[in-house]
Amino acid sequence: MKLWIACIALLAVSTPKALACGFYPFNEDVRFHLLEPNAFGYRDFAPFCFTTQRFAEVPELAPKADTLVDGNILQWGEYCRGKVLTADIATAVYELPFYEFDDHAHSTNPMVCYLQAKHDTAALYYLRFAKQVEGYNSFTADPWERTENATLPMQQKKIEEAIAQAMKSRHSELQTRYAFLAIRMAYYNSDTATAKAIWRRFFEKRRLHWTIDYWAMHFRALSEGDSALRNYYAAQVFYHAPDKRKQIFQYYTKIPVKEYLHYAKNNKECAAVWLYEGVHNPGRALPEIKAMCRYAPHDPALGFLLLREMSKLEDWIYTPTYTYFSPTLREDRWEENKVPRNFRNVPRDRAYAAELRHIVTTHAVCNRENSALWQLSSAYLAAIAHEYSTALHILANVHGRDRNMDLAEQVKMFQTIWTIAEAPGGKAIIPNWAHRLIMDLSKTGNNRFLFAVARELEMHGNTTDAALVFSRVNNQDVAQELVGDGGTGEVYWKSRRHIRRLSMDFFSDYYLYIDMQYTPDQLAAMLRAIPHTLQTDSFECWKYATVMRDRDRLQDMLGTKYIRRNDLPAALSAFYKVDAQLYTNPNYGFKVCLAANPFYTNFYNEHTPTTADTVVYTKAGITRKMIEYLSLAESPATKNRSYYYYLAATAYLNMTQYGNSWMMRRYYWSANGDPTGFEDDAEYFGAQLAKQYYLRAKATAKSPMAAALCLRMAGRCEKYALLSDDEHSGYYNDDTDHRLFASNKYWKQLMREYPEYAEEMLSNCLSFERYYAGMK
Repeated sequence: MKLWIACIALLAVSTPKALACGFYPFNEDVRFHLLEPNAFGYRDFAPFCFTTQRFAEVPELAPKADTLVDGNILQWGEYCRGKVLTADIATAVYELPFYEFDDHAHSTNPMVCYLQAKHDTAALYYLRFAKQVEGYNSFTADPWERTENATLPMQQKKIEEAIAQAMKSRHSELQTRYAFLAIRMAYYNSDTATAKAIWRRFFEKRRLHWTIDYWAMHFRALSEGDSALRNYYAAQVFYHAPDKRKQIFQYYTKIPVKEYLHYAKNNKECAAVWLYEGVHNPGRALPEIKAMCRYAPHDPALGFLLLREMSKLEDWIYTPTYTYFSPTLREDRWEENKVPRNFRNVPRDRAYAAELRHIVTTHAVCNRENSALWQLSSAYLAAIAHEYSTALHILANVHGRDRNMDLAEQVKMFQTIWTIAEAPGGKAIIPNWAHRLIMDLSKTGNNRFLFAVARELEMHGNTTDAALVFSRVNNQDVAQELVGDGGTGEVYWKSRRHIRRLSMDFFSDYYLYIDMQYTPDQLAAMLRAIPHTLQTDSFECWKYATVMRDRDRLQDMLGTKYIRRNDLPAALSAFYKVDAQLYTNPNYGFKVCLAANPFYTNFYNEHTPTTADTVVYTKAGITRKMIEYLSLAESPATKNRSYYYYLAATAYLNMTQYGNSWMMRRYYWSANGDPTGFEDDAEYFGAQLAKQYYLRAKATAKSPMAAALCLRMAGRCEKYALLSDDEHSGYYNDDTDHRLFASNKYWKQLMREYPEYAEEMLSNCLSFERYYAGMK
């Protein structure tokens, strides 16, 4: 049959969701993690949660718009002695035009009204001035006349005015604010020398405590050419000014931490340096965590570094252990033994987890900030070491889970996974108390949790329940809009036997995964478990919903697996249980790809239609006929045993990569004969059974013409077996045909034993019908 028609079958029966051309999952697509930052707070650190991106997108951690405030607004709130709402202050500072800050302006803004009522002309003048110089907060203030890195006279005038106002101001906070405006304008005016001078004059010799101090330090850091000193300033800004963290994060220079640590003057400044170093470390950050334990044991930043480290460990250990992808921020290469290089790092990563656990448990003597995170981390680290009883005991006593729904969900998730993992081999089950949680998280699209449950069941021998849960992973019934609102997107995974499908080595659909990974016995056990009618129990309904819908396809898969083992009676028994309508269903490719005569081919035909394609078989029909023909061929009472061997051999040939009934062994086809890792690859790409039965047909042939035909067809099978990997993939060169002919022992035998037929058979494709007629 035509190649383009065969491709229809690939689309019809492979995955329910077509993947984009050339798509391959990477980074966040494959990073496995279950710890969700929103369960632990740390909203000020939201962009720096561990991900494969430069900045994490954690919308659950972002403050709501009506509660969003920054340090500058809070500082103005204190200036107004708490008499003005922060929303009104934000409107005044960030939205009002400059003229509304005149002494006699008729403004309705509560902050302006408050300052006017207090006759605070100094603050009103400052706010007016700050509005007027907003246009200088960019390097592109004068795009028509300005040359790069040149200063602007008007901007220089405003810098001098800001400095003058700072010097004469009697209010220390307003003095600092003018100085901040001056240092910011100097930076954007490419005048770093002035920026440094302003810093020395107004900031360097006094204790910094206002938000505006660290906003000024932000521009002091950006004006510094020395990497160590710039890192020191940037670290202090990152520590003290949450609203500047995302900007200052980008100015980090990778140098030994001791080179800028020596600028720190006290424990808090040391903690800032180690925090800055920690959030930039994509590898093991144990030194940073230890230092934070020493310098700031009660600081929320320490808990955040721990959360980052736990997320790294999830990626390093569970991405390869569960999905068989390499960790996302490590090199992803496959060695000759088909084992990811970084998969071999897992034992070392588990040992590192033990080191981290020692820190977590010894840190228990302190009055810890966010004790729930430390408890959950201790439990998780115990689970990583396969100490599930200890992990579950710690989980049962996590603080605050009754008040934090997100935390309670995290605890229940891990309790479910670790309870399954704790069971001895072959006895793992889904605990009854977890049924509601699993169904609820399935509705919200938490695919990683479902996948972890399925994988633990599978690894502990319960392949039936594992397959049932796998069938609910990436369930298309779950609305896509849920992703990002509790959902986790699709999960992608590989086979532990590194089986491939076409050019892909990953899965996002349970059906093809079970086809690739599960034995016939495992699949048969799952099929036996499927009830014939819907259950009244809601969890049972959830668990079996997908496989009940796919029962016929799964039964067809079982027969296909037996065909791969050449167990024809078992295959026939399985195919008999398939509703025949499956093979005519237009949603699948069976109707098209089985619409050919599997018992006919010629010297060259592979996938083009022939005049013999007048009979349409189901898989059961093909298998039944094969059994019938082999029985006749092997019976001494049959008059023309050679003919029936020949028919069986042709069917075996047509069930290979090169025949019209390849769908008896595979659910997809490609012109490139890449090995898949299935147990019948040698047969599928080498036509060994077909060759075997063509030779039996030759041995029982009653005429030289029939015997010659059998050798010619055995030689065709031998040709496929002789193809190199590149040639299987279609890469022929000028010497390919010559080499295949010279190496083909059956074609040599044909020329030696039947020279009168050999030349015609090997060179004239139209001669086939005459010889085939002599077989009957």
